[in-house]
Amino acid sequence: MTEAWSNPPDSGVDSLGMIFPAAYDPIADNNWGIELRWEKIGYVDDNDAKSIDYGELLRSMQADTLSANDQRVKDGFPPVTLVGWASPPVYDAVNKRLHWAKELQFGDEAVHTLNYDVRFLGREGVFVMSYIATVEQLPEIRQSLDEVLGLATFNAGKKYVDFRPGFDTVAAVGIGGLIAGKLAAKAGLLAVALIALKKFGLILLIPLAGLWRLVRGNKNTSS
Repeated sequence: MTEAWSNPPDSGVDSLGMIFPAAYDPIADNNWGIELRWEKIGYVDDNDAKSIDYGELLRSMQADTLSANDQRVKDGFPPVTLVGWASPPVYDAVNKRLHWAKELQFGDEAVHTLNYDVRFLGREGVFVMSYIATVEQLPEIRQSLDEVLGLATFNAGKKYVDFRPGFDTVAAVGIGGLIAGKLAAKAGLLAVALIALKKFGLILLIPLAGLWRLVRGNKNTSS
């Protein structure tokens, strides 16, 4: 995340590791990877899943992204355009797995970023798999998805079905909030707080927490 993929030193603090396709060298030009994180946000109530209008949700996310661009530019980062769904949200209510992909453009970059996210819901939070790739690599990623979805399971006692009402913490968001990134907004982070860097021509995404530390560090340095 830091030395080989040229992200800021503290961007990998919250990362548990990365997964790479076996066919590529991890630092090859045409490679992509999956960052792994654990977010202990509490039990995510999925009752809203069936009623979400994903078209309306996308329009709301596009508006939120646009409205945050002035601040992003002031902080020295390129504006972001949420082009649309690269892959519409899919929620597997049986296995408690959620995945979706956004197509993003940073500044006037010709190569768009693929932001493909996978969430595994558990009793105490969500296990996160975030693909770091470009839109052109979407076909490969779709081929890998079934295998990737089968990689993660929760230990006994930590599964979604093990939730204890009145005892366990409930997350501040539901399925729609996970997709829209509303938890990040509630935590005081920049709306759709993403930054793109290039490594061998590949656009990388820095996790929200890492970016926030980077922004605060820049402000402290300049003051």
